[in-house]
Amino acid sequence: MTFGFCGGRNRQDSKQPGGEKAGAAFIPAFFRSGAKRADGAVIGGYTGLSVGPESVLKEEGASGPGDGIFMGNGMDGFWLCFVPLFVAVDAIGVLPMFVALTERVERAKIRTIVYQSLITASAVALAFLAFGPVLLEFLGITVSDFMIAGGILLIVVSFSDLLTGEKKQRQTDIDSLGAVPIGVPLITGPAVLTTCILLAGMYGRLITAAALIANILIAGLIFLLAQPITGILGQIGTKIVSKIASLLLTAIAVMLIRRGITEIVAMTAFSH
Repeated sequence: MTFGFCGGRNRQDSKQPGGEKAGAAFIPAFFRSGAKRADGAVIGGYTGLSVGPESVLKEEGASGPGDGIFMGNGMDGFWLCFVPLFVAVDAIGVLPMFVALTERVERAKIRTIVYQSLITASAVALAFLAFGPVLLEFLGITVSDFMIAGGILLIVVSFSDLLTGEKKQRQTDIDSLGAVPIGVPLITGPAVLTTCILLAGMYGRLITAAALIANILIAGLIFLLAQPITGILGQIGTKIVSKIASLLLTAIAVMLIRRGITEIVAMTAFSH
């Protein structure tokens, strides 16, 4: 994997309104990866930018919104999606909240609550992942726009956790406890939904969905092992882990804003 700028070629030649054919150009590639075939061709790369009002950076073989603009495939793409989602879910940081909510619940019922939360969190996140990019395209919002807006939102969410140190708690009915608030918004909250859309735009929906489900299952496992984990970490240890996760989320948010601005500047300069 390398960082920097690379030359790109057009996916297809196109005629501009002025009659000039679109030519090759240098375009930013923040994540460049791919395996070479026997004939030397790169697998998993992108073809470049087509010049025109609907120009978009695409992964080779990708189609439709949210099908990947940066090159990351296979296990590389999975882990590049897994880590930001792991930080966004912040299962360890949510754990004290889970323990407080289920404090007076029978042990057998807690297992049912965890399963309910996993189903709810997965359903909401996958639905947003499937239809979110379509909605963005309908509204004329580019991935770069969403990167900047999403980065700002992630900064607000992470700053809230960093400064207050407490996640908001609401009174709820025990029968719906797994769905709300544990499933949504504690597991699948604004940070997770925003991160999903951004990662889907970079690495594709399939890899993002796989990393998302893996993180939700890990959160469920942590909740099932809540008593031993809180016993080992203690209240202070749990807060420290949560603070570190929030700090990492802030760094990821800044990175997304930087990339969004860089892409907009690059596309603006390229269009001229």
